[in-house]
Amino acid sequence: MLAGTILLRNGSEIYRVEDTMIRIAHSQGIMDCNVLAMPAAIFSPLKIQISLE
Repeated sequence: MLAGTILLRNGSEIYRVEDTMIRIAHSQGIMDCNVLAMPAAIFSPLKIQISLE
């Protein structure tokens, strides 16, 4: 979220904010990720599967 916030505050295009956040999530092993960025807010629901074995 911090990276997306920084990009938005510095005038990046919305598609670039969304793409960057998805790439960061994928690099951390979160493959099921959606991002919706708007000039005033960022929404990012994540599905994280945790194994407690």
